[in-house]
Amino acid sequence: MADFADTEECDDQILTPNELIGLFMEGWQNERLSPELLPHLGYYVDCMMEQVSQMEENIQHLDKKDLRRSIHKFELQRMQYLINNYLRTRLDKIEMNALSIIQDENTRDDDERYLYPSERKFAAEYLMHSNKLFTALLGNMPVSARPLTTNQAMIKPDLETHVFIRVKKESTVIVPDEDEGKEDEIKLEENSQHILPYKCIREHLKNGDVMLI
Repeated sequence: MADFADTEECDDQILTPNELIGLFMEGWQNERLSPELLPHLGYYVDCMMEQVSQMEENIQHLDKKDLRRSIHKFELQRMQYLINNYLRTRLDKIEMNALSIIQDENTRDDDERYLYPSERKFAAEYLMHSNKLFTALLGNMPVSARPLTTNQAMIKPDLETHVFIRVKKESTVIVPDEDEGKEDEIKLEENSQHILPYKCIREHLKNGDVMLI
């Protein structure tokens, strides 16, 4: 009996279990290390959930004394942790930057949205309740502080922060040199590692040319 399905059709891709887990782990790592919310991996989450269900069903058919049962349960727990931690990380970012995320989301076409449908609902409800709380707090503050608006109090991701990257595909980035008041072009060789401002590699990350480490 196989522990997984032999292949998984996901987003028009035919993936082996190892390929699926590898892609999801890379996406999970990028999300955890990125200062901003990245495009959702809803299709991989769905595929991972299917694999979890398949594993749970297969485990039930193993004898309780079978050593494979413990090994498979450990792997199952690892997969469940990855899924839960990935979703929790995204919710934490939504809570931290709800207004800026929703504003950015509203500028994108439906097929370019970063939020999963359930995340959009959560973000809208969270922002609504936050606005009510913010308004109530302002009502109890000195008059001089009341002109403060939700936009002024909004927290935005720090895109200037430096990140560690590993290059998956050779490319070049433009890095500003504040001391010289100019920009430098840096060649990123495949499999090389660098520390660079996040904003310089932002699009390369979303294109899959680099990954965060």
